[in-house]
Amino acid sequence: MSLLRCGLRPPPCATSPTSGLDVQHPDRHASNVMQSKVSTKGWVVIPAALRRRYRLKPGTVVEFREEGEKIVIVPRESDPVEGLFGKLAGRVSLTSALLEDRVAELEREETGLRAG
Repeated sequence: MSLLRCGLRPPPCATSPTSGLDVQHPDRHASNVMQSKVSTKGWVVIPAALRRRYRLKPGTVVEFREEGEKIVIVPRESDPVEGLFGKLAGRVSLTSALLEDRVAELEREETGLRAG
């Protein structure tokens, strides 16, 4: 499982109007440091390079976990069954077709029993 790790620096003062969270790469000395600010609604934009690398598309569900003083964003494993939900909508219901088959089979059996 690939993890996207984001460190969290606490705000300078909880009551300060300029206080806010600054999401940062845990290793500030790395050459690929990426930052994003938390909006007033709590939104954080994941940089495009990371979205591509971790194949995060619109609608991808991510989990937020706390590990010590860090927030870890983990793309949730996709459920193959959930991914197929609704794919056959509007087509012939296999359940209905099976039930119709069963009714026809019962009618044939009853007709055969009456004749015999």
